[in-house]
Amino acid sequence: MEEILKYEDFNLFRQLGTHSGSAEAALAAIYKVFKTTLVLYIKNYIRNNDDLIKDVIAETMLVLWTQRKEAAQKEKPLSWLLTIAHHIAIDKIRAQKKYYTEPLENHLSLPGNDYTARETERKELEAFFRKAVEKLPPQERNILLLSKIEELPHRQIALQFGVSVQTVKNQLNRSLKKIRRYMEDALSSFFI
Repeated sequence: MEEILKYEDFNLFRQLGTHSGSAEAALAAIYKVFKTTLVLYIKNYIRNNDDLIKDVIAETMLVLWTQRKEAAQKEKPLSWLLTIAHHIAIDKIRAQKKYYTEPLENHLSLPGNDYTARETERKELEAFFRKAVEKLPPQERNILLLSKIEELPHRQIALQFGVSVQTVKNQLNRSLKKIRRYMEDALSSFFI
C-alpha cells in the first residue's frame, strides 16, 4: 500500500521557503512523495473521473507553489495541503453540477410547467386583445396604440389628431371599455 512517511518528507515543505532552485526541487519532491496521498484523498470526493482528479492535483500544486512561503511555516503542512485539495475538489464538483445537462432526446415526454402554461395563456389573451383592438374604429384604435403601446403623452396625441386632450382621454376611455367588453364576451364563451 502506501509507504510510511518519514520526517524528511515533511521537511520538504520547509525547503519551499528557501531559494528558488531548491524550492522548485522541493516542490517536485513533494509532488512525488505526496501524489498518492493526494489521489486517495481526492477520490473520497471525486470518483471515476481521473482527468478531474489530475486537475485538482495540478491546481493544488499550483496553490502550494504560489503560497510556498506560507506552506514552509505550517506546523502541519500535509493537513494544510489536503485542505487545499478538498476545497478545489468541492469547487470542481459544484461547477460540474451547475453546468450538468441531460439531453432532451432521452425523455419521451416532458411534463409541462407553470411557466409554459402561463406563457400559453398570455399568448391567448394577447390574441384576444389584438382582435378586440382590430374591431375599434380607426381613430380610437390609433389613439389607444399611441397611448398604450408607444406611450405618447395625451397632449402629443391630441396635436397629432387635431383634437383636444379631453377628446383623447374620452376616446381612450371608450376604446378600453369596448376592449374589456369584447374580451369578457370572448373569454366567457371560451370557458363555457
